[in-house]
Amino acid sequence: TARLRAAAGTGLERSAQAQTRAGWVTVASRLVVLGIIVGIGVAIYLAYQAWIVPAQAETARLTKFDRLRQTAEVQIASGQYADAAQTYQTILAEQPDDQAARAGLKRAQQLDRVAQLYGQATQALNNGDQAGAARWLEEISTLDPNYRDTNSLLAQIKSTEQLGSQYAEAERLRQAGHLLDAA
Repeated sequence: TARLRAAAGTGLERSAQAQTRAGWVTVASRLVVLGIIVGIGVAIYLAYQAWIVPAQAETARLTKFDRLRQTAEVQIASGQYADAAQTYQTILAEQPDDQAARAGLKRAQQLDRVAQLYGQATQALNNGDQAGAARWLEEISTLDPNYRDTNSLLAQIKSTEQLGSQYAEAERLRQAGHLLDAA
């Protein structure tokens, strides 16, 4: 009986020790699983920060430049050449190697210059200064041959000058008494 009790006590101790070991194994395995899950989460976060965030920032930057280019094109189309040049300069300040912005800036500046010359030419025409207007229109024609009605205005000025010289010649012939030649 004593042996049986001693053996039973030892079995209970062994059972308690086994349960304690099993409890620690369970806790340790749960901690390992939790550590793996946290490690995967940290790895995903670091990968997100390393690849996705920079890609999103670059995409946003490129989208911003595309919007600025579109704005500049609308400004050129609406005749706001100085504003378009400013927009292109904004792009070039942040992205100096942008060839499209460089070309757009050059075009906007050229169109701005042509618009100013056209204003001077029309002012000269309104003031009756056809020679001055012709100079401005010819300069416009060299910069942009198809700008507005530059060619027709030049043709009109040349036609007016030709008619004026023909009239002067006819008047000279009339005063000299050569009425038939004057007519």
